[in-house]
Amino acid sequence: MSVKADVEEILGRIDIGALLSRYLELRREDEGYRGKCPFHVDEAASFHVLPRARVFRCTSCLVEGNALVFLQRYLGLSFDDAVRQLAGEAGVSLQAYDPFARERKQCQEACDLAAEHYRACLADPGQGKRARAYLEERGVQPERIQAFGLGWAPSDGDSLTRVLERVGLREAGVKVGLLSRTGQAHADAYRGRIMLPIHSREGRTSAFMGRLVEGEGVKYLMPEVTTLTYDEGKALYGLELARAKIGRSGCAVLVEGSFDCIWMHQAGFGNTVALYPNTLTPMRMKLLEEAGARELIFLLDGDVAGRRAVEWNSAAVFTQGIATRVALLPEGQDPDTHAMREGTEGVRRLLDSARPLMEHVLESLQGAVRAASLEDPKVHKRVYWIVRNVPRGPARTTFLERLSASIGLTSDELESRLFTRARG
Repeated sequence: MSVKADVEEILGRIDIGALLSRYLELRREDEGYRGKCPFHVDEAASFHVLPRARVFRCTSCLVEGNALVFLQRYLGLSFDDAVRQLAGEAGVSLQAYDPFARERKQCQEACDLAAEHYRACLADPGQGKRARAYLEERGVQPERIQAFGLGWAPSDGDSLTRVLERVGLREAGVKVGLLSRTGQAHADAYRGRIMLPIHSREGRTSAFMGRLVEGEGVKYLMPEVTTLTYDEGKALYGLELARAKIGRSGCAVLVEGSFDCIWMHQAGFGNTVALYPNTLTPMRMKLLEEAGARELIFLLDGDVAGRRAVEWNSAAVFTQGIATRVALLPEGQDPDTHAMREGTEGVRRLLDSARPLMEHVLESLQGAVRAASLEDPKVHKRVYWIVRNVPRGPARTTFLERLSASIGLTSDELESRLFTRARG
């Protein structure tokens, strides 16, 4: 039996409605199920599960897929791990070989060659001049450029294409998102960008982020969510450099952006990793614990989005039970600008002043509930997100008891109001 046949058999045996109902609150509707989408803040119950087609679909954020895609996105599993989990439930025995081994090897070689090419372009006196000036403007030291393997994707649009074509890896470059293809024509996907490589646990380049410096386009061009070399839910920018210091200190500092991470290392905080995109999946939590983290410190941007990201991730942290604190940046600042302005001692004072996550979230929500009420859709959404995503147990009980006591309700009354309004 081929792997493709294995997957088709697994999906055919799995009841996708029953599977997703374990993780989400779904209600029967016509020939399927409907509920609130777990992948964005959704008050309209835009998430649909269609058992006959064996798919889910959100009509708002447009995410869709089968049971494997759901487990990958919701639990942060790799494709292989998701297949294994469903195979066990479906009673299907999988073959023990990697059917993508040759293809995976070629994709890895393409990433390695691209990293070399981008570094050479950055070092080139002519090609890399604009990029080096940009890094100098941002205060990035040469030692950090080398340590993080930064590079430059020229604006010409075909330099990497030619490199990969010469060694027969053009199609591998397309598969990992380094090249684009229109009909029979190929071109570099990254142009006029500082290249920030993302590394695997083995220290090899698995993907790239590209920061725009020349030309037009999005500020950051991110890699595809999953490729044969990269899985977003199982990657943390800078972890390969931070691993030793996390192990020695027992603490990991979590920032949002890649340059935030670089600047924190430059300021002497080598136990820093970047969360971008800023979601702590179960696999990311596991990676941090494996590196020796017994405590986490959130140091996200000092804006509304940064503060909301702390709340968004709190459910996963409460469930996991790892000690976590929150360091509050001044309004409008991010870690790299704060480090440049305040220096090492200023950052150290900020981290030392970090408060326990539970205290931070409770204070934030208590203020919102007092200022408005749970009837306010925005306030309800914030509280409900945390309660809904923390499984029943000590963490959920503690959170409900402390929040309810501060607003004059019992924990049962608070929970009832939250879920009654959500179902309404």
